[in-house]
Amino acid sequence: MSNHLHLVIKLNPEEAAQWSAKEVLERWCCLFKGSPIVQRYIKSKRSTNLTLGTGDNFAGDIPGQ
Repeated sequence: MSNHLHLVIKLNPEEAAQWSAKEVLERWCCLFKGSPIVQRYIKSKRSTNLTLGTGDNFAGDIPGQ
């Protein structure tokens, strides 16, 4: 049985429910590359409404969101 592993994680839905869309995307991009528009959204210090709306849409597409 050395050809696989088991991963045990602890979930905290109350904490995750308080995350902003940007924080969800930042955490997601720690694991995965993310699309160019998501990367721009994360790097921007001042988001436009269009960018913010797009970022919120991407965050909503992440499983569990």
